[in-house]
Amino acid sequence: NTTLVAIATDAVLTKAQAQRVAIMAHDGLARAIRPVHTPFDGDSVFVLSTARRALADPALDLARLGALAADCAARAIARGVYEAESLGDFPSYREKHRREGGGDKAGALKKHPGRYTAGQGAIKCYGARA
Repeated sequence: NTTLVAIATDAVLTKAQAQRVAIMAHDGLARAIRPVHTPFDGDSVFVLSTARRALADPALDLARLGALAADCAARAIARGVYEAESLGDFPSYREKHRREGGGDKAGALKKHPGRYTAGQGAIKCYGARA
């Protein structure tokens, strides 16, 4: 299985800084997927920037952006699993974990996107809808 992640920010990033954010964002895959980075995977993280906001403290803000990117990646993967629908004989997460009373125990993931900010840059986190 291959998981693709796109991290978008408004922070001004050099190519090396974007690569550092992508490396850090890979931690989000490890938090959300077991096993991850197997020899059969093509897991990749892409980082793009609108370059609208300069980093006030490049080293500290870059570290914050990377940490938040990892959080966003993990949340988006979990939300994608939660939002997915059943396919043929394969039940979705919600279908598999539905309670008899009609509710589900997967309610920890909220139905709205999150917004995480770090320094001058911001990352919006949107979970994928399958």
